[in-house]
Amino acid sequence: MARLPTADQLGISVVRTAPQIVPADMSGIGRGLASFGQSIEQVGGEIRTQQATPQIANAEADYTNGILEAQRGAKNTGDYANAGKTFDDQAQTVLNNTAKTIADPEYRQKWIEQKRVDLARRRQSVLGDATDMQRQQSRVDLANAIEKDQNLFVDPATPEADKQAAFSRIGGTIEAAKKSGLLDPAMADKWNDTYAKGGILKEAELRVLNDPKFRQDVIKADGPRLVATDLPPEAGVLLNTIGGTESPDYNVINGGQRFSDLSDHPRVKGAGGSSTAAGRYQFVAGTWDRAKAATGVPDFSAGSQDRAAWWLAQADYKANTGRDLTSDIKAGNYSEIKKGLGSTWEGLAKLPDNEFAKRMQSGGGPAGVLRQGLYADLSPEARQALSQKAQETQNREDVKMRGALDITMQNAPVAIANTGAYDGQMPTQAQFMQAYGVDNGSQKWEMFQTAVDTSKNMYQMQTMSVADIQKMVEAAKPTSSGNDAELETKRYSALSGAAQQTIKAREADPVSYVQQAFPAVKEAWQQAAQDGDYSQAMAMTTAAQQKIGVQAPAVLPKSVAEQAIQSFKQPEISDSDRLASVSSLVFSTQDPNQRRSVFKQLVDAGLPPMMEGAMEAAARGDSGAANRLMQAALVDPGKLAKSGEVKPQEVSSAIYDSIWAPGQVGDASYGVSYGDTASIERAQRATDLMKKSVSVRIAQGQDLQSAIDGAKKDLFGDVQVYKGSSAIYSSADDVVNASLTVPANVDTAILTEGLKASKTAFKAALEGQREGLLAKVEQTGAQKAVIDTTTQNRIDDILESGVFVSVGNGVGLRDPYTGQFVVGQDGKTPMSFPIEQILGMAKKDAPGLNKPTMGDVIKDVSSDPYSQFQP
Repeated sequence: MARLPTADQLGISVVRTAPQIVPADMSGIGRGLASFGQSIEQVGGEIRTQQATPQIANAEADYTNGILEAQRGAKNTGDYANAGKTFDDQAQTVLNNTAKTIADPEYRQKWIEQKRVDLARRRQSVLGDATDMQRQQSRVDLANAIEKDQNLFVDPATPEADKQAAFSRIGGTIEAAKKSGLLDPAMADKWNDTYAKGGILKEAELRVLNDPKFRQDVIKADGPRLVATDLPPEAGVLLNTIGGTESPDYNVINGGQRFSDLSDHPRVKGAGGSSTAAGRYQFVAGTWDRAKAATGVPDFSAGSQDRAAWWLAQADYKANTGRDLTSDIKAGNYSEIKKGLGSTWEGLAKLPDNEFAKRMQSGGGPAGVLRQGLYADLSPEARQALSQKAQETQNREDVKMRGALDITMQNAPVAIANTGAYDGQMPTQAQFMQAYGVDNGSQKWEMFQTAVDTSKNMYQMQTMSVADIQKMVEAAKPTSSGNDAELETKRYSALSGAAQQTIKAREADPVSYVQQAFPAVKEAWQQAAQDGDYSQAMAMTTAAQQKIGVQAPAVLPKSVAEQAIQSFKQPEISDSDRLASVSSLVFSTQDPNQRRSVFKQLVDAGLPPMMEGAMEAAARGDSGAANRLMQAALVDPGKLAKSGEVKPQEVSSAIYDSIWAPGQVGDASYGVSYGDTASIERAQRATDLMKKSVSVRIAQGQDLQSAIDGAKKDLFGDVQVYKGSSAIYSSADDVVNASLTVPANVDTAILTEGLKASKTAFKAALEGQREGLLAKVEQTGAQKAVIDTTTQNRIDDILESGVFVSVGNGVGLRDPYTGQFVVGQDGKTPMSFPIEQILGMAKKDAPGLNKPTMGDVIKDVSSDPYSQFQP
């Protein structure tokens, strides 16, 4: 007997609930039995469904994730033309892979069919998105391309032709995109506003920032530009129109020349012809006087010109037309205005009617720059913003320019006064007027020019003589009683002060002064520091001081001399170092005159004058004698041990007899018996030094004569006095008269021959002077013969009776009757030969003499200095 399967056998879960009391309903039993066979089939279907459900759920989830990824991939690939194919490939892979997870073929097939419908829908979405994104990308690419052209257009560095081409491409590209449907009409209009008009605005903004002329044009186009702000707007419109046709500025003379004095009409004829027209409205002198009298303006300043021009325009217009000018300007009767004022201002008569009307309508000047060309398409708001930006930018530039001008006004005059030049850029009058306004700028420009000119004069003072400086100051005395009076007073005060400072600086330290004033002198000192020879530097220093009129030229900077004396006065250093501190400066040059100048500066700085003898010993190379003489010069005689056997009078008398008496070494060396004041001063210093030196030696235990002999040798060295000689031969021409000190080892016979030979050179010098004298004297035949004979006899007498003596650093010939020396080529400096050269002149054939070669070079003492130090 068949049994019904249990629920467990059918795999049906039995859900048990809590027992409930419900009414019994037995009606379903019949129906259940009736459909029992159908239920068996449903039970089988339910089992399949239960098995497929989780598989389908998993497939749905995997499918959704995969398809969404496929959609994103198709969108993000960038290949919008193939977005559908990309999606199809990825979607098919997703579909195939997820369908495999459904085991039941029937369910799998039904699921696939359902998903194909979904894929078709999703594919359309992908294609739509791709189309939108492709269009969007095309717009981005289009915008990038247009922005490149916009950048070219706005770049100030782009050539004009390329700018215009770039701007044309902007409009053409937008129009093409509109026709193709890439841009709808509203979007195309927006792009035109952004890239075309926006490009114009950007270009104008950059030009405002970077192009000063354009910026000024924008500012000028923005309403009236009058300085006289109290005039009505109608005046601004008309006067700006007149000014635009007559003159570029308030300080221009007919022909273009500028002027700076605005105290009155310049009243000069310009380069443009015979007219005196001047200023913004080109007033001739007579018309200006008429307008000035009517208006009472005080000067020719910009404001005064505005007020006078407005009065003149109203007066002449009323006289010519009988009409009111202000009313006609308000009414726009431009043809009447042009006709009525054409005889007053020729520029208006030449202006076409339509151009005159445009200028009047635009505020007075030519049609504003922002109303021309591409800028005409700008909105009123954009033009107003540009004008404001231009004015703000100009204000900032003016502030910077004023700052730069203030710095230049401070630094340039100082630099020019010190160096003669200013390395920075010198400003122009136009820059002053732009930064400070016409009136104030003109005044500041004139003040600056005065300061610069004054500084140039101050710099020139550095190399001028005192007399020339005083002339310059005298010429600068104020003479004006007008507007220039204050400037003239300031200039005179500056020059007077500079002159005083210059002269004071010269007097304080002339060497340092000329080093600063003469670059070549400074360079010479720098070179001397490297070479160790200061002769050239000292020579240039002396010449520079003579050029500027220094009465007593120095050769050392004052600070150098003072520093040397400070070292010399330090008792803690050795004697040799003390001596070297000053002698090194003296011997830094081979020129004897320079050595004397150095020594004098050292004496002025505090060196004992008696140190002259120590210097002479050092010059000979006798360091022992130099040190002993230095010690004697510095010793305090009152602190020396006294010798009761030797009285001061005895010392003085013995020194005179042994050194200074005629024919003695001192007399021969210093020329006491015939010398000048300088020689006497040298002899006095030597006498004082001898007394101290002898006293030191006596204090050390020497007797008087030994002390004198030792001190004499220290001071003069190992020398002998040469007094000349009688004729070696029979001729009287061989007589040599002399009073010379020469080294002890000099062969006097050779010296005699050399001195006789030197007479040839002295004779040539005398004859040259004689010829020069004869050439200057007008003579008859008899007079010429007398003068010729007299002068020749005088030459012979000098050569025969003249005495060879020490001159400078050599040997010269002195006329015993007049006390004068035979001079060299300059007619002033005594002619002199170094002793070595004299010895070289000895005749080769003198009997019994071993003589050096005769020298053939003859120089005067100023051009052939001897190496010994002999101030």
